[in-house]
Amino acid sequence: MSLYVITPKTNINYMRSLFLLFILAVLGLTIISSCRKGELPEEYYFGKIEVSLVALPNTPDIEVHFDGKKLREEPMLPGATANFQLLSREGKLEIFKANTDTLLADTLISIPPNTGRKFRFAYSEEFGLQGFVAGGDVPADSVKVQFLNNLGAYYDAYPSLDLHIGYRDIVNGGYAETGIVIKDFTKMKLHAQTATLALVWPDGTGTPYRYYARLKNNATGEFIVTPGRSLDWFIITAFDAGGVTDVLKFGNETAETGTDGRVVVEVIQI
Repeated sequence: MSLYVITPKTNINYMRSLFLLFILAVLGLTIISSCRKGELPEEYYFGKIEVSLVALPNTPDIEVHFDGKKLREEPMLPGATANFQLLSREGKLEIFKANTDTLLADTLISIPPNTGRKFRFAYSEEFGLQGFVAGGDVPADSVKVQFLNNLGAYYDAYPSLDLHIGYRDIVNGGYAETGIVIKDFTKMKLHAQTATLALVWPDGTGTPYRYYARLKNNATGEFIVTPGRSLDWFIITAFDAGGVTDVLKFGNETAETGTDGRVVVEVIQI
């Protein structure tokens, strides 16, 4: 049987070792807790936004603001792109006409940490276009479209409309829905919703899709037969080129220009 004798010196060393182990354990728990919570407080994370100004007829120079603060002194020219590094948070992205206090558009955005977001702005009085527009890569066999309601006084009688997108069905005949519906197709508004449309039928013949649309009166649930037509469908277009983004501007003839209320669709490539 062995007998261990703890002397005062041994006891002191033992206590020192226990104290050192305790300190190391506390430091380890602190490091683990910090890693779980993030290395930096949230207010120190940054993200990036990219703003592009589409070059259209008579597009003005612009200034970019975020939550009321101008992001750079030099105005942006049509066709230009600028990048800004900002704290990761929510805020309002604002576009002003350069050297004025004229607000052209704003939108509430969220800037994720260590991530970039892209925005495209288009303005043209000639096209009746003002707002943030779609962007990004588009497949060569498709076109991305956004919708602008520029319908005139004839349609004031319909305070709530939905826009349905369809196509001419060359297989079964007649017209068919694509399933794309622009809810609450508000007058004089560029709608944020986008759609990607194929250029040609997938049968290898190269036959182009011919796209149509119709307007639904939400007050009655019925589709409107627009003036000058016997059906509720009216033609949009058959697109010529893929890999691009277009704005479809829906307007109408007046009594002075033709059949009052007849829908006319203009394709604006952006």
